Amino acid sequence: MVNSVAGDGRNAWRDLWVLLPGERNWANAARLRAQLSKRLDHQPLSPAEAISEAAKAMNTTLNAAMLLIKHVDHQSTTITERRLPKNRREHDLMDDDY
Repeated sequence: MVNSVAGDGRNAWRDLWVLLPGERNWANAARLRAQLSKRLDHQPLSPAEAISEAAKAMNTTLNAAMLLIKHVDHQSTTITERRLPKNRREHDLMDDDY
């Protein structure tokens, strides 16, 4: 409607002013739109969305835990492998008769 009255190339949200029922002052449509958008951004998630977000967070946490476990496992196996007999110095070996 605004574009047909004012012509193309204009932002209809900025040009449109609205008088809401029960209000005495006119309000700019762009400002009302921004207020509505802000309210929608702060609305709580639906139960399904909340469960989905929790599942994503749990998945990320479990992946991080698995990486830590792999790292610790790798560290524990590489430390013992460094001291295998093929890498030991001769004076590190103990004689059996001690």
